[in-house]
Amino acid sequence: MKGTDDSFIELPGKRSAELQKLREKYVTHSIGIVCPAFIESAESSYLIDVDGNSYIDMASGIGVNALGNRPAEIISVLETQLKRYLHLCFGVVYFEEYVRLAERLALLTPGDFEKRSFLNNSGSEAVENSIKVARFFTKRPKMVSFKNAFHGRTMYALALTGKDVPYKKGFEPFPPEVLHAEYPYCYRCPFGLEREDCSFECLEHLRRLLSTEENNESIASLIFEPIQGEGGFVVPPKEYVKELENLCRERSIVFIDDEIQTGCGRTGKMFCIEHFGVVPDILVSGKAIGGGLPLSALTGRAEIMDAPPKAGLGGTFGGNPMSCAAALAMLDLTEKCLHRVPAMHKKLLRGLKELESHHELIGDVRGLGLLMAIELVKDRKTKEPAKAETTDIVSACSRRGMVILSAGFHGNVIRLHPSMLMDNSTLERALAILDEAIEAVSRRR
Repeated sequence: MKGTDDSFIELPGKRSAELQKLREKYVTHSIGIVCPAFIESAESSYLIDVDGNSYIDMASGIGVNALGNRPAEIISVLETQLKRYLHLCFGVVYFEEYVRLAERLALLTPGDFEKRSFLNNSGSEAVENSIKVARFFTKRPKMVSFKNAFHGRTMYALALTGKDVPYKKGFEPFPPEVLHAEYPYCYRCPFGLEREDCSFECLEHLRRLLSTEENNESIASLIFEPIQGEGGFVVPPKEYVKELENLCRERSIVFIDDEIQTGCGRTGKMFCIEHFGVVPDILVSGKAIGGGLPLSALTGRAEIMDAPPKAGLGGTFGGNPMSCAAALAMLDLTEKCLHRVPAMHKKLLRGLKELESHHELIGDVRGLGLLMAIELVKDRKTKEPAKAETTDIVSACSRRGMVILSAGFHGNVIRLHPSMLMDNSTLERALAILDEAIEAVSRRR
């Protein structure tokens, strides 16, 4: 429903507004919303709401739909699986889908050594279990995470998360024994250095943190996002990640690679850590791996994963047969589509760089593969975060027919999650909508 000025879609529409009354009455108000529309159907890179409005899906369910909505290959597998069984629980009886997926993960994840996997429902649950496994294996209590990190919303995952608002504030106290180090956020270096003058002070900061009397030989694990997701798609220097791996090896610290948002082909590699030539001890996957169904996994060195006692790990729904079947189909299709990512990345990067040259609001363009972001600032010299403008741009995109996400420690980053199967014309239209939205908000400044 077209309107005046920059309001092209009325949000919420008439039918969505009716449903929103039910949402207000019966659903907790603590859940945020990006686009206040109720969706009727989703196909490929498009969402259709109950009022008939169409949206380009650049959010992908927060990174889940890496192959778009309802890929035919996954739907076909699920239809077949429905005729066999829905739920069994791998802790009660065995079923082949679980084992086949574990086998596949052992082959796909980095590292030429024997591996084991444990399947879960969500990224948070997988993170929690990776911490449990690392503690049991090392017999050490402490864990290292990074500022600006996001690892989930359950209590230990939340303790590892490096941002207070809106995730942590008011939910204290958190489980103890968590240390937060500085992430190499080069655009906003915590030590005030420029990239060309950087000697990895952030790495020295971590080394000093690990070397203190109270921490030395007490660290069980270090959990690291090869690209910070909710933190704003911050990409670390390759040399830093390699030194991080060396530091963990020197101190016998279990190196946990959180690939919940970056894995399953998004960056042009099956797993993002492959870009850095680093092999983690445990790799945590989630989001996209389930092909749209709830699933996560931790895959790691056999001696680490086998450390807990029998029945020490478990869960009722983890590795549900439907999710495992979808995951196997998803991985098949992803391997066939990986070749598309480099060309799509070039197109996306070129388009975002062009926007940067036209809009002073854009302070930084960054990302790998199809995980791309722009950081918005009021002034390029001071880098003052343009948080309000970011919120307005996300809203303006929705009214123009595109669902897009914000992120970042300061809430001033727009991140793009296009499907690997998005066609060129849709990608071009997405960039055009973003351009229009930034221009409209810039005019109102």
